[in-house]
Amino acid sequence: MPLWERHESRVAAALIIGSSIGLAGCGDQGASLKDNPGLALVAVFLLVGAAYIAADVFVDWLEERFLILSGVEYLLLGVILGQALPGIRDVESLQPIFPVIALTTGWLGLLRGTELRIHEVRGAPDGLGTAMLLQLVVPGLLVGLIAYFAFEVNAMIAALLGCVAAAHSSEPFTVLSARYQVFGPVASLVEKASRLGDVLVILAFGLVFCVFHEGTPGAPTLNWWQWTEVTLVLGAGLGLLSRPFVAEGQSTHARFLALVGIIFFASGAAYFLALSALMVNLILGIVLVNLSAAGQAVRSTLRDTERPMTIVLFVIAGALVRPAPVLSVAIGFFAFIVLRALGSMLAARITALRTALRPDLHRGFVAQSAVVVAMAVTFRIVVEGELVDVAYIVILLSVVFHGLLGPRLLRGLLADAGGLMVREDVEPPVGPAPESGAAEVS
Repeated sequence: MPLWERHESRVAAALIIGSSIGLAGCGDQGASLKDNPGLALVAVFLLVGAAYIAADVFVDWLEERFLILSGVEYLLLGVILGQALPGIRDVESLQPIFPVIALTTGWLGLLRGTELRIHEVRGAPDGLGTAMLLQLVVPGLLVGLIAYFAFEVNAMIAALLGCVAAAHSSEPFTVLSARYQVFGPVASLVEKASRLGDVLVILAFGLVFCVFHEGTPGAPTLNWWQWTEVTLVLGAGLGLLSRPFVAEGQSTHARFLALVGIIFFASGAAYFLALSALMVNLILGIVLVNLSAAGQAVRSTLRDTERPMTIVLFVIAGALVRPAPVLSVAIGFFAFIVLRALGSMLAARITALRTALRPDLHRGFVAQSAVVVAMAVTFRIVVEGELVDVAYIVILLSVVFHGLLGPRLLRGLLADAGGLMVREDVEPPVGPAPESGAAEVS
């Protein structure tokens, strides 16, 4: 059955919702979020509804056909929302959607934490630790140090850019698995290094908030190490206290509601103390998955609802984009892309010298995930300034750029390593046949 006939009602609903949003935006462009604080929240969820319907209809097909990571379409929806409601870009006007930001960023942090199971780390493939650490440290230090010394950005923004440069994603494996079977030691190493690397990047990002802590009215005055201890204790303590609320045998709906409440509480405490909600929820997730009998069920629930949370996050990220000097953004984006690529290639060469791994392993560490967007949004609502606006746009452009390249480069790496095979149970996507030598993943 043709695509349109299978999804006709959903497409019509998407068009209706989109038209309603457009009329609302045209009719009240000067609306103030301070006078009507619910307006932004309603607009966000309307846009997200339209985006989710569009995703169900088109995005899966686009990802499978062109081997790209979705995200740019939701960022563009957010930018449109920001244009219709320019007041949403001001931090003071974000109060109505702070709970949504806290939920989406906390959800990703908790999910990444539940993916760190001790017995899985013990069974890691040879060379995982070396490859993962070098792919994190070398690009991160190269970008961060050059941003600080050559471009003279302040230390906090340089540290943020370093964390973003270090981050990579395992999402290309999901895209490739729609068309290919993925197997072999290279695939296993890259996939595990990408997932575990997210954990270390979130920890590094959380440390940035502790080192450059600016204080919060009503909160105690502590040094960076004490703030680090507060973050760790807060996450671990909430993880222990939350165990009875996600007990084994619960229904999926009950577990989902419990997780929503846990994340709201953890993220709210983190934002009140001006700490990283990502790191607090990460620690919470690590405790839950390793010390709770329902840890696997918690991870399953989080994974099942990751996509709608990610869509909300991308829409909000696009809405928070503020105008910045085009030349500064262009120079920053070009420098970031080049330095990150050079750092990753250098890390792969060093890894090959220390292990028996391939020297072109960097092709598997290109794509970036929603965690990067969550870091950017968290940073954007905490720190103000023109440099922050420039860095914020550079980060979002980086996510889009690497999302377009990542799956194809990973496919090439796995094909060269003999770790891809076309799935016989999947019909090829409509359109020209894929080029020969394509790599496949499962």
